Amino acid sequence: PFRPRARFVSAPAGGVQVTLWGPLGSGVYGSAVSGEDGSYAIYGVAPSPEVRIHGRRDGPTLRSEQAVIRDVKAGETYACDLRILDLRAEGRVVDRSGRDLSAARILAHPAAPYDGGLPVSDIGADGRFAVAGLVPGEWEWQVQF
Repeated sequence: PFRPRARFVSAPAGGVQVTLWGPLGSGVYGSAVSGEDGSYAIYGVAPSPEVRIHGRRDGPTLRSEQAVIRDVKAGETYACDLRILDLRAEGRVVDRSGRDLSAARILAHPAAPYDGGLPVSDIGADGRFAVAGLVPGEWEWQVQF
């Protein structure tokens, strides 16, 4: 069986759902939840020319970079450490005259295909917001009243 064993680096991340995807269009090959020390193992995956691994935890949104393992063989063990992505955007929303907008929400829409929910934040009385759980790339912003 395929046994990727690895951990989250930068800081241990327990309780992260780690998903192993097959080649594009072939679906999920397996998953596991990382232990308190950030380690995880996924067993019983068939050989594949390529698999992709990434992690995600809801609550305080946490994502990992995505890793690719090529030429996966039966019975082999592969190591794949994932780095935590703690990307966030902070800012202030104002109207055309420069006054703070409040009592609204801001949503982040990715410019490229994305496998997660849309990051969202409430806008404070002072117009400030902070959106966590972003992945590298271009994002478009939408304010909802």
